Amino acid sequence: KKEDENRAGQLLNLGNLYFNMGDFKNAANSHLKSLQLFEILKNLRGQSFCFQSLGNDFFSLNQYSKAEKYYERSLALKEQLGDKRGVLTTTISLGDVYKELNQNQKAEVNYKSALATARGMKLVVEEARILHQTGLLYKRMNNFELARENFNKSIVLSEQLGDSTTRAKTKSELIGLDVVEQNKINTETELLNSLNTV
Repeated sequence: KKEDENRAGQLLNLGNLYFNMGDFKNAANSHLKSLQLFEILKNLRGQSFCFQSLGNDFFSLNQYSKAEKYYERSLALKEQLGDKRGVLTTTISLGDVYKELNQNQKAEVNYKSALATARGMKLVVEEARILHQTGLLYKRMNNFELARENFNKSIVLSEQLGDSTTRAKTKSELIGLDVVEQNKINTETELLNSLNTV
């Protein structure tokens, strides 16, 4: 049994290594083998890690429906285990999947739930990331006002944390938003001008 525990852990780590190298197919293969061993061992915590990792693998392979199934199984186990931090991570991941599947309402519900949890746990890094992701969702929904609001909140938190990566990504999205809105204004102006000349 101890050997199997070690083997399952090694396969999980190997999968993570493949994932970090960008080899998502081999990552998924290793994570599946690890999951099989953790299931035989009835190790729920190990299974929850594998389900989350498999969700990440298939998300990275753009197989969002598969990712959703693994994230849902991960979430159920993490809730059962009382793993609040794990529940938060998986709730964000599900929001990301729903955003990619254009299930905007589900994505919004997950991000709002994750945001409330992050604030309750005082996890400011996660809060900044969730605000960024929520901004992306609203941008996709063409709700530029809410997108801008979430991006601005994310930037403020990122600056407080000294998180230059999230800050830069969010600033870039804000600039993109300005371009989209300016193009929209220009198009409307051109349309009005063309109507006036008719």
